[in-house]
Amino acid sequence: MSMPKAVYRSSIRTSNLNSISTDHAKRSSNSLLKSSTHQLLKSSDEKCLRARICQDIYKSAFTKAHQAYSSQLRSLTQILQIHRSLYSSNSRLKTLRKTYPKAQTDRKNCRPEIHEDARTCNYFALPQHAGSKAPNWYQSKELGKTNTVPLISLQTTAEINGNLTEKDSNKQYQSTVSLERR
Repeated sequence: MSMPKAVYRSSIRTSNLNSISTDHAKRSSNSLLKSSTHQLLKSSDEKCLRARICQDIYKSAFTKAHQAYSSQLRSLTQILQIHRSLYSSNSRLKTLRKTYPKAQTDRKNCRPEIHEDARTCNYFALPQHAGSKAPNWYQSKELGKTNTVPLISLQTTAEINGNLTEKDSNKQYQSTVSLERR
């Protein structure tokens, strides 16, 4: 039994159109399937051939559509499950907040003596300045060199009172020069 030309042409058209995966192509291929099925039913007289062709065409169209939509359905069900789990965990958190609202305010008001101790500690804290660092030994030595006034321990009582003779003032000058060289 050979295929009539109309059946062969329509099957080629439907197979070419079904290979395209866009929605527009799917809609046009479904309408083409329906029209080709109606043409086949009008042209052929055998009831078995009609039933077999209709069955094959609708089955192939259904399986292709089913495959396309089943993959979308799987991804949508996964998204729905994620959404439900997030929503249920969020609602559980809201019910906990409604159930225990006192716990949120208690941590602000609990043990006020701790807050008092912290406030008193702030009174004794050193002020934080950007440049206030403890000088190391090198910095203090350099600061001593730049100081032009001799240290108090090197001065004598005569120097403090201003009763210096020329000889004593010369000794004082030499001691300051020797300090600067160190």
